[in-house]
Amino acid sequence: MVLAMVYCGNDAEQTKETDPPIIENKYLNHSDTARYVGMSQCKLCHQSIYDSFIETGMGKSFDHASKQKSSAKMDKHTVIYDKFKDFYYHPFWDGDRLKIMEFRLQGKDTIFKRIEKVDYIVGSGQHTNSHIYST
Repeated sequence: MVLAMVYCGNDAEQTKETDPPIIENKYLNHSDTARYVGMSQCKLCHQSIYDSFIETGMGKSFDHASKQKSSAKMDKHTVIYDKFKDFYYHPFWDGDRLKIMEFRLQGKDTIFKRIEKVDYIVGSGQHTNSHIYST
């Protein structure tokens, strides 16, 4: 009986020693303080990889909103209507900043209106080009 207890005790100790250590936040981008820094930070150390990647669809798929990045075809009269939500959307450039005005009409009266600045554009434009803003 003593022999069995000694054997079990040693087995338990071996398991503890061979278990991998618990590592919290192994990857820095899993931290709640991680922020997007942009591809320009990567190219500081990886110039040749950056130069190649930036020419791919994936490399062009996420960036800050700019006229060069947006594939939207719009002019000062462009209005998009969402019949399910009963909202109108008017994208426009305010200098170099892309903005979207969301509004609702009741008859000829505007009963709701807000303007949001577009922060990022996702998609190279080959398939889609989504415009998003941070809250």
